[in-house]
Formats: sequence, C-alpha cells, structure tokens
Amino acid sequence: MRRPQSVTAWRAMSPLIRRLLWDHRASLLAPLIPKKKDKGAEDATPPEPFPPPPANAPGEKPYPFLEKASTCLLRTAAETLPELRAEASSCVRALLEAALDAAGSVTVLRPMLTYALCAALYSPLGAAARRGALAGELNALRLPDPGSSHAEGWETASGATVQALESAEARLRELARAATGPDASPDVESVIEMETAVAAALSWAPAAHCKALRSLSARLENGQHWVEAAEAAATAASVAMQALAAAQATAVGAPCVWNDADAEKLRGVCGSLSRDGLAFPASPAAAATSSRCGVEEISEEKVLAHIAESVRLFVRGGHLEAATRAAKVALPAWERRRAFGDLARAHTGIAAVYRSLHQLPPAGASGSGSFGILPPPLGPPPPPATFYRVKLVGDAWGIEDRGRTWVHREPRDRTLGDMTRRLQKSLTAGLPEGTPVTPLPAGGDAPAGAACVQIQAVEPVYTVHVQSGADGDGDDDTGGGSGGGGFPAFPTTNAFIYDVPFVSGTLDAFGGSGPVAALRTQWRRRTTVNVEGRFPGLRARLQVTSEAVTEMSPASSAAEMLRSQARAIAAAADAWESTTRVAQSGGGTA
Repeated sequence: MRRPQSVTAWRAMSPLIRRLLWDHRASLLAPLIPKKKDKGAEDATPPEPFPPPPANAPGEKPYPFLEKASTCLLRTAAETLPELRAEASSCVRALLEAALDAAGSVTVLRPMLTYALCAALYSPLGAAARRGALAGELNALRLPDPGSSHAEGWETASGATVQALESAEARLRELARAATGPDASPDVESVIEMETAVAAALSWAPAAHCKALRSLSARLENGQHWVEAAEAAATAASVAMQALAAAQATAVGAPCVWNDADAEKLRGVCGSLSRDGLAFPASPAAAATSSRCGVEEISEEKVLAHIAESVRLFVRGGHLEAATRAAKVALPAWERRRAFGDLARAHTGIAAVYRSLHQLPPAGASGSGSFGILPPPLGPPPPPATFYRVKLVGDAWGIEDRGRTWVHREPRDRTLGDMTRRLQKSLTAGLPEGTPVTPLPAGGDAPAGAACVQIQAVEPVYTVHVQSGADGDGDDDTGGGSGGGGFPAFPTTNAFIYDVPFVSGTLDAFGGSGPVAALRTQWRRRTTVNVEGRFPGLRARLQVTSEAVTEMSPASSAAEMLRSQARAIAAAADAWESTTRVAQSGGGTA
C-alpha cells in the first residue's frame, strides 16, 4: 500500500483490506475503546528502572498499522484516477462501519483520520492537496451504502466525523493552491495567515497540530521571520509535551519527564501565542485520546528536536533571552537519561548565549535610535525588530483591498528600500497586467490607475502581559525550574505611533522670525495605530483595526524630546560605569 499500485492491483487488494478491517476490528480499534481501570493494576506496576528510560511513544500495536493504512487509503483517495479513488473510498467506508460496530460510534476515529489526512496531504503539501479529488470521495461517504447492514442511520452516525475531514481537506486545499503550484500566491504573508488558520483549526489534535506548526515554522523561516518561526517551533514542542504527559499519565511504564508546568513555562517564552487562537486541548483526557494518533509526532525525541529548532531560530532572530529559557526546558530530559555529554553541550550553548547577552549594552544606551521617543518597556527587552505601516492607495487595487492597512514586523536590518522591494514582489497578485506597485508620491495622492503603497516606519508601544504561573498565582513570573527561570514575561505590543510635523499658523502670528519662531510654530500630528493581535506571534503581518490622531504642541514636543535625551544619557552613563567596573576588577585580579 505504501507504493503506487495499478487499478488492477487495487481491485484485487481492496476486498482483502475490507475483510481485514472487519474481521479484526476489535483488536485494531482496541486502543480507541475506553477500558475500565483495574484497581490492582497500580500495585502490579513494576518499579521504575535506573536510569529511567525515555517515555514510550503513545499508541500500541496493531493500532499503528491502522493509522498507516488509513494514511495510504486517504492518499489513494486523492489520486487522479476515479477507479483508484473508488477502491480506496470503499476501504475507508469499511473502516467507518467497523468502528460503528466495535465501538458503537464513528467519532472514535476522528483524531486518527484527521491526522491520517494531514499525513496524506501535508507530506509534502502539493498536487494531491491542490487537486481536491478527495473532497468528492468524502462527500460520497456521507451517503449510506444500500447493500450494507449499517445503512439505517448512517448519515447521523458518520456525519460529524466526515464533516471534520471535509473541513480539514478544504483548508489544506486552499493552502496548497496558495502556497504551491503554478498559481501560487506571491504574497507570502497571506500564505502564512492561511497556515496559521490551519494550525488553529487542528489545535484539538496534537499530532496534526504539531505537523502544521512545523510546516508553518519552515515557511516563516523561508520568509526571514526568525522570531515568529521560533515561536511556532516552541509551540509545537509545548503541544507535543502536553500530549505526551497526558498520555503517559494513564499508561504503565516510565512517566513523561515533563509535566503541564513545564509546558506552561515553555509557552511563557512565547507570550503572544495564546492570543493567536492556538489553544491547547481543553481537557487532559482529550489530549490523551488525541495523542494516540501520529506517534511519530508525539515523543520525547520530537520535543527535544522542536526545542532545539526554536533555540536556533531565537538566536538567529536576536531574541537571546527567549533562547536561554527554551534551552533550559530540555535539560531535565538529558539529566534523566544521564546523557551527560548532551547535558554538557546544552549548558555550553546556554553559557554562550549568556555571554552574548552580557556584551549587549543596556536598553536605550545607543540613544533614541533604539526605542525612539518612548521609554524602554519594563522587564526583559523585546526581540529586535523594525515595524512598518503599509497602506494600499490607488485605483488599481480592488474594492476590497483599496485602503487596506497592515503593520509588518521585520528584522532590525530591514531598510525602507528593502521593504519597498519586497512589497513590489508580494503584492502583484490581482493587479491588472502591467501595473507595477510603486511608492506613494510625496504629495500623498496616487495617480489615476496606479497601485501605490504608503510605507511608514512606526514605533511600538510595548506592554508587559501578566502571565499566570503553573500554580495560578497570576504573577508576571513565568516560573522557575527548567522553563522560566524566574524571569518576568516578555513585553508584547498591539499599538504603534508615528509623528508627522506640520506648521500651525504663520511666523508673523507668533512674532519674530528665524529659528525661534519656527520652533514655536512646529507642531506634530501623532497617529496611534492599533492592530488585530499582538507582536511577536506566529504572524509577521497584522491588519490595522483603528487609527487615532492627536496634535502635540511645540512645548509638548520639546518636553518629550528632552525626556528621551535624558534617558539615553543616563543609560549610556550606566553602560560606561558598568564597563569600567568590569575592566577594573579584571585588571586587579590579573
């Protein structure tokens, strides 16, 4: 079944598969049927060996066979030949009927079939998902088979499960058509938004959720959004960690090295993820049931791989404190395994990041260029970034797109010219042929029939989000131990400001002339921009929801400028004194 087969081979093989699924339905579906707990089972559990082995991946034989067979069947049901699709669909129908007979419900297959669909269409995301042939076969599964003994009440029994598969297939089809193929959208940010929605829709199934998050992380990395890619990888680690802990809580054997508190600490590294709609499963029982699917995605090795990927990307994006917090989450696994070489390498990597942090100047030491006119946020500094407000202006944009405004979070070294060139590539879809994307002229009016973009650098207004610790105390402390290390939460932002100078009145109205009179007449219009969501998160572009304009008098502008300069001078003095003390202490001990 793993290899492509001809129509003749499938016609000969499908009766055997259907018979196997029906005759062995009890053993194949045993892990999905709830079992009654034996009171003496806990006393019969053997003592844990030393050193403790890694936690076993959830799932048990022959259930992994059923999962792999379902993946092959759904992959074949998405093929181009209708004869192949018909044979594979008949086998999927046999599986649903077997579940209805053995477990009394088809919904027990929903987590497994959802993951199997993702494995069939997501690995890799391409022609099979773009084709959309699977949608017709899933729709046919809603209708009862007249010759089956389960025809009565079939639509009610299978409706919810088939509807969930249809929803996942439709989302993956839309994503595949936007991300791959000849008609792929050049707008990478819109593809990222689609994949974020796919991951949110699959958040109830940990294995499928992890697969979507890792694909999203790779897409963000290709778009040079390092911090967002790191947060996606860290979220995948946290989802797998929580599912593994929930599954091992009811299993016999070595417990998971992590618990819900560790998952919450890792989630605290990415403070805005919970506001992107990617919530964990509501109950541990649901996580344990769903974690039986996709055992290759739910294991300690996968958690460690996700953590290592997030650390690498956090360092690449300059978010060094988040990298150290994420790296500490992996330490208990190496300690429990007594893998002292890996533990030493992990500590060496953390120490190298701490040395890099020690060499960084304090916030605001480089003057107003770091934080502009606003004071630095409380707590640890946010990851370095440059924010741009982008507005579509001109008649060439469609009615829905004209006037649309976003805020982009870009790497610190992304200049205005670089941003303009990126937008000229990504926003060409949907425009009339031969219409280029051009910057908005200085006058503020777009020529007739033009597609212009107004790009404005904006400054973030950071806030510190209060995160509840593992014990629910509601402190800013994201936890000690392996995850948070007792650090406060990272600041996030959903508001931005930018100023536009203007002259109120005339020079004669204030008397005098020259620089003094010009200073008296120089006012500023400050625009406060609010976006839907928060930075940093899983998306590097958020849509603007509202804008408010206020006018600042010359006196207010001068007072704010003086306060900004005073902060910069004080920070530079502190940095100088700190460097001098370190140099003197080093010279005295030499």
